[in-house]
Amino acid sequence: TKAELKAIGLPAGDDFDTNHNGLHHWGWVEIISSREEELMRLLQSHGIDFSFSWRSFAELYEEIYDKKQSRLQVVNNELVRHLCVIKVWVCASILNCKHILVVKTKQ
Repeated sequence: TKAELKAIGLPAGDDFDTNHNGLHHWGWVEIISSREEELMRLLQSHGIDFSFSWRSFAELYEEIYDKKQSRLQVVNNELVRHLCVIKVWVCASILNCKHILVVKTKQ
């Protein structure tokens, strides 16, 4: 309701106070820039189609910033995605027979 929104300074974004187990002063602050916005602007500025789902964007963000599995770089005015690929072979000799560890399924 309007009264509930006004109690938290909305829609105008006004500062407000709460008194639940002590007085707290709150204020709304505009987010100037974030990594998500930076990534979105980079993709848009290079004509990347945004018709893919939010989940795809979240996975790309996680791959680049959280897991650091890839990076985006502008090369000759083109956006290039560099992937970090590592292939590991785990070999063992079990009862004098050579074995290689393999992945049977991927999710």
